[in-house]
Amino acid sequence: MEEIRNFLESNLNEESGLFLVEFNFLKSNRLLKIFIDSVKGVTIDDCAKIARKLSAFIDENENLVPQGFKFEVSSPGIEYPLSLPFQFEKNIGRNVSLKFKEDDELQIITNLKLTDFKNGKAFFQTKKKEFVLGLEEIVEAKVIVEF
Repeated sequence: MEEIRNFLESNLNEESGLFLVEFNFLKSNRLLKIFIDSVKGVTIDDCAKIARKLSAFIDENENLVPQGFKFEVSSPGIEYPLSLPFQFEKNIGRNVSLKFKEDDELQIITNLKLTDFKNGKAFFQTKKKEFVLGLEEIVEAKVIVEF
């Protein structure tokens, strides 16, 4: 699977505008789940293009996974946790739910605004205070979908 991951990472980069968000092989049903994202969002065509490239790579390298498997390429969706810097940048101004570590204890804030992202640090605002967290301190950040 490492060769497949390396292939994807070499095709999903700043030049392509697409980034690998998750690479997860579910052994029980032999399914490889691949989530990709971009600054502008991911289209069905983007997913299909990567799926075709990956399929051709697997066909050329049959010995990578001798028992065979299925794979899915998709976008992470609006409720998927933010993890990459550009995901925080493109969601500035939105409300998020946040889990983070403070003094080795998990803290949870369910409704705050992501106000900025600079140099690997996310800026948040609650009704009472503003605070800053480095990406390494954030356990999970999810956009709150508002209708």
